[in-house]
Amino acid sequence: MDKKDKQIKAMARMLVKQNGMPETWADRLDFDASKPVEDQMKDLAEEYKSIRDGDAQEERSTEDWAKLMNEEDNVGRVDLT
Repeated sequence: MDKKDKQIKAMARMLVKQNGMPETWADRLDFDASKPVEDQMKDLAEEYKSIRDGDAQEERSTEDWAKLMNEEDNVGRVDLT
C-alpha cells in the first residue's frame, strides 16, 4: 500500500468516526467514484441510522445474509435493495 492509499484510508476512517459509524464502514467509501465522498457519507450515515434504529425495510434470513456476503464479487459492499 503506497502513501496515497494510506492517506485515503486514514481519511475514510476519520470521516466514519466523525459520523459515529463503526470504523469498518470506512472500506465502503470509494474515493475514485464519480459520486462525491460527502454524498457517500450522507448515504452511509442514513443507512447506519436506519440499521441502528431498527428501521430496516426488509427482514432477511440468515441464509439470505450468508448468500449476500459470500458472493464472489463482494468486496465489502452489498446492495441491500
